[in-house]
Amino acid sequence: MQEYVLIEQNEAQVDVLRRNEEGLWVLEGYAGLEASVDFKSLGVTIPMTGIYHKVEFETGSDQPK
Repeated sequence: MQEYVLIEQNEAQVDVLRRNEEGLWVLEGYAGLEASVDFKSLGVTIPMTGIYHKVEFETGSDQPK
């Protein structure tokens, strides 16, 4: 396993734990709908708007209703 992904359900927040060259886990956090999450082990980047597609957010907030 190279990456472990935690997706928040109450706000637009994704944490990716990634194994580095030394075998240690490094945390990289992504916040807000304007961010994109880089999945290095898969070679893809997914916008937060795609991850939270169909989640209804309150106006001016990254938190679902």
